[in-house]
Amino acid sequence: MIANHFSPKRFYLLTRNTILVNASKILIVTGVVATLVILLSGLSAFRQTGDHLHIGLYVFFLFVSGILLSSNAYGSLREDTTAGAWLTLPASIFEKFISRLFLTSIGYVLATALIYFIISALSEGINRILFNYSHPLFNPFATPVWIPMTVYLVVQSVFLTGSIFFRRFAFVKTLLFLLILCLALVLFFMLSLKIIMGGQLGALSDHGLGIAWNMLASDWLLQVKDTLVQIAGVLFWGILAPFCWVVSYFRLREFEA
Repeated sequence: MIANHFSPKRFYLLTRNTILVNASKILIVTGVVATLVILLSGLSAFRQTGDHLHIGLYVFFLFVSGILLSSNAYGSLREDTTAGAWLTLPASIFEKFISRLFLTSIGYVLATALIYFIISALSEGINRILFNYSHPLFNPFATPVWIPMTVYLVVQSVFLTGSIFFRRFAFVKTLLFLLILCLALVLFFMLSLKIIMGGQLGALSDHGLGIAWNMLASDWLLQVKDTLVQIAGVLFWGILAPFCWVVSYFRLREFEA
């Protein structure tokens, strides 16, 4: 019986084991990304353009590969042949959850930043030799980089939760769920606006775009907008990720039960 308390040693061994088991996949993906970066960087260097090339490429690969990784973080639970083996690993369910969370969030961000820095240095070395031109090296501490990193840490929590709840096509189903949720929020907002404004909402459609905008730009509506923006900020930055983590953990406990 594994103790319920958190053991750093078991966490380390579990995380290391996960990396070693998936080492071949990691190397393949890294090789594909490195090849694409070298080719795109070389093409850009040949044209002597793209001063911010590496920032854009890193953010793109961060989200695409990271979200796909998070969506498949618990793929072993969907297969009858692997679910039992994973659940019986010598670690508590909390350690298993924290390990996958770390590998798909902070650990993933740190690892990809380091790997991409090495790739960018390699590609720019090649560019300097071939074209006598190089882009600025990738800087993981630049503001245009760490802001997307923080956004990713929040967004990936949703897809990590989806990987536990959806047995198949977790990425597609989670994305569809988010689209439906956004549509529901828009409809709720429009309904609330109709209730608050009453007949004035119909009057907006009878005016030109400029007049309608001036009517909507009244002080109280601006205050409502500012309040909604602040609420959305608190929900996104402060509540969404912890909420997903808690839901994911308790859902994972159900598998063990």
